[in-house]
Amino acid sequence: MSLRIKFILYMAIFIILVIVAVNIFIARHEEKALIEEVLKRGLAISKAIAESVEDPLAIGDILTLSKSVQDAKQNHEGVIYCQIVDHKGIIRASTDPQELNKNYQAPDLKPLTDEPYLAQLRKTEQGRVYDFAVPILVADKRIGTVHLGLSRASIDRAVTGTTKGLLLITGLILMISLVAIFLILTLLTRSLARITEEVVAIGNGDLDRKIKIHRKDEVGRIARAVAEMARKLKRARAELIEKERMRREMQIAKEIQLTLLPKGVPEYPGFEIATFYRSAMEVGGDYYDFFQVDENRFGTVVGDVSGKGVGGSLLMTMVRTILRFQVLETPDPIKLLSILNYLLENEIPEDMFVTLFYCLFDRSKNEVQFASAGHNPSIIQRDSDLIRLNPAGPPIGIIDGRSFAKSIQSSSIFLNPRDLFVLYTDGVIDARSPKGERFGEERFYDILKKNPAITADGFRDLLIEELERFTEGLPQEDDITVVAIRRL
Repeated sequence: MSLRIKFILYMAIFIILVIVAVNIFIARHEEKALIEEVLKRGLAISKAIAESVEDPLAIGDILTLSKSVQDAKQNHEGVIYCQIVDHKGIIRASTDPQELNKNYQAPDLKPLTDEPYLAQLRKTEQGRVYDFAVPILVADKRIGTVHLGLSRASIDRAVTGTTKGLLLITGLILMISLVAIFLILTLLTRSLARITEEVVAIGNGDLDRKIKIHRKDEVGRIARAVAEMARKLKRARAELIEKERMRREMQIAKEIQLTLLPKGVPEYPGFEIATFYRSAMEVGGDYYDFFQVDENRFGTVVGDVSGKGVGGSLLMTMVRTILRFQVLETPDPIKLLSILNYLLENEIPEDMFVTLFYCLFDRSKNEVQFASAGHNPSIIQRDSDLIRLNPAGPPIGIIDGRSFAKSIQSSSIFLNPRDLFVLYTDGVIDARSPKGERFGEERFYDILKKNPAITADGFRDLLIEELERFTEGLPQEDDITVVAIRRL
């Protein structure tokens, strides 16, 4: 059932109830007024008869008494009966001759005692009648009673006529009201129907629908609210699609990134190696790898691609491919990183770059050569001392190849037995606690200072434990990568 039909039905019921209530009130008010008028009229007739028959009743003039009751019935409309009863209760005059000289009996009526009069409603063969009892007094002494029966039929006829008239008026008002309500609702629901169509269309995914309703009332406000809702839903849908696209892109990037990382830790005689990698909520682009150059030399690299998503992962793929292809021919740190920058300088977008720390370990000399392309320093733990390695060099993809080759520097250092060489990304020192505090370099260095001669695996496990304690399990925004290489 439509809203319009429901509203019309409710309004019809309401109008009918109101009109019926008004009709009942008017009918009862009119009935009350008519009853008062009848009572006044009946009492006036009864008193007039009582005054006129004082002397005839006192002297027993039956003829005059009979004439008085007959005149009362003939001259006054609605009089059903009239009786004159003496003080002994004998009917001395009556409009019904058969009642003469009989005892007055009216068990359904209250007898008149000391009241100035009584007016009571009783049922007779002629219908409902108001019985008036008025004392006949001579020198303030009651010598009899006048009983006058006045029909209520006139009241009933008047009330019935009024009710019929009110019902007719009620029907007319109801018809006019329903027609008016129907027309008004048609005007209102026409706009609402259009709004409903638009809402259904919006619910079906058509968020470009335009609601062309230019009203300044509540319906207009509803139309504007629906239009605003459609705009917000469209924007939310676009945002949701974009988030899903980004989520999928991040998932793909993570899958690419994981395929680029070594499947295990290589084994090189005379060295112990431990690695740790933890991906962040977003793909940050951390990268590490190992290269077997020859039987005495191996290389390792730790890097960080600035771009996130699939673009960063694809750039990482290019870096990994070039390094793996080139490192066998050009293992020297400066030359290798210069070639990498030369090959990528025109391929890397302006808003992206790569930082790298590359090391070439020579087992025959117990020496390591290293160079940095804008990466954070590496650390050597030697007993209780720390050696900070931070050679100059710009990130890959920032400047042209010739300028890069002139700017980058390399260095070398002899590794003593039990020296621990640590490479890491900035996700380690940028790890955040729930209070927003950075883990920082000092905490990182303290782990090495307080644990001299620690193994590579031991350092990795201790670092993980300290990071877990510090971050309290809070998800991080950047990848964390650590490579620890210890000379045995």
